[in-house]
Amino acid sequence: MQSPLSSLLFFSVCSREARVTRSGLRGSLHDLTEPRHMISSTSDSPRYRTRFSDGTHEGIADTTADKGGNNGGFRPHGLLEAALATCVNMAVQMYADAHAIPLAGVTTMVKLDRSVPYETVFQYEVEFEGDLTREQKHKLSVVADACPVRRTLSKTIRFESGESVSRATGA
Repeated sequence: MQSPLSSLLFFSVCSREARVTRSGLRGSLHDLTEPRHMISSTSDSPRYRTRFSDGTHEGIADTTADKGGNNGGFRPHGLLEAALATCVNMAVQMYADAHAIPLAGVTTMVKLDRSVPYETVFQYEVEFEGDLTREQKHKLSVVADACPVRRTLSKTIRFESGESVSRATGA
């Protein structure tokens, strides 16, 4: 019998570690036309509103009014919360579909707690809908706890910056 985790790994999208280093990036960021190479974000109007894209899909981020924004899009930390919540939902649904578990729906709520210096805590709750046995709920919980985004966020994270480029504005 396969464990929920091994089944999840089978259905997970395998991704290679993508890095952009000063020596590893050829051409400009505008040359990256294939989706998933890199997310780009561009300043927009009103001030602080930012459009982001993977080359295929686009979203809007903004900050709250008390920080000078217009609250016209997701907060950047909200996007981190959304990444975890959506990944949990998708992983659970994929597992349920593959194992004929009668999951009618799943709701994941995530809150990022940064109140303790030098520690970030993702608090989350997952609600399953459907006529599920205790064993099915347990398996789905194991899958939720092993979603790819959670695994990524649980690793040591480092940042590598490419060279900054200035562009002139106006004529």
